[in-house]
Amino acid sequence: MLLPRPHARVFLAVLALLAAACADLSPPAVSGPTRTQVQPKADAPAVRALDGRRPKADRSIPVLAATVASIVDGDTIDVRLGSRTERVRLIGMDTPERGMAYFWEATRRTGALAPIGWRVFLELDLEHRDRYGRLLAYVWGERPASRRAREVRTHMVNARVLLSGLATTLTIQPNSRYAELFIDLQRDARAAGRGFWGVRASGSCEASYPGVCIPPPPPDLDCADISQRNFRVEGADPHGFDGNGDGYGCEG
Repeated sequence: MLLPRPHARVFLAVLALLAAACADLSPPAVSGPTRTQVQPKADAPAVRALDGRRPKADRSIPVLAATVASIVDGDTIDVRLGSRTERVRLIGMDTPERGMAYFWEATRRTGALAPIGWRVFLELDLEHRDRYGRLLAYVWGERPASRRAREVRTHMVNARVLLSGLATTLTIQPNSRYAELFIDLQRDARAAGRGFWGVRASGSCEASYPGVCIPPPPPDLDCADISQRNFRVEGADPHGFDGNGDGYGCEG
């Protein structure tokens, strides 16, 4: 059927508009996958877990961030918590007291693991203070990512002193969160002969450590017993060489 010329022009114009609309609705040509079209691999989470990075800290483990102020001995440190200083007794372990064999070794070990000025994280147990008012805590060198044995062995000061063979386990209820693990750590140190566990009996045993034989201290010496004079005295002076306290021993 032939349309009048005016109507034919209108009809052709409508066809042109419909063709243009259909062209806009057709999918664009794709030369390659775009970023939004690439699906993540199914094993991506596993790859991230095995990439060797330490997992993020577990914020569900309550800890107090503190700064080490001083080292008292192997199982006691002073820390700064905000504007106050707190004395902290490390839970679950016991190191030699002043005057006993391995006192200085244990003190230096704790100082190496938690140096003065270092930021540490204190994890409390059920009882927060002892009868002396000291804060009772597990001291972490880094914010703990978990309470698993590997994490404890690697980042907890209490555990690492035990592993060094310079402490014995001491569990005082109700603070026993890591008691069984600490026994395993002590067993490992003893089997490896670390610290005082490697000492063989050579005299009387130290009564404070049943099953551990520690040799008695060397005899007391006087300046007449040694040939060196005017030497620097650093740290302990068990023989009293520095009588005037000026830091030099056997002067004159």
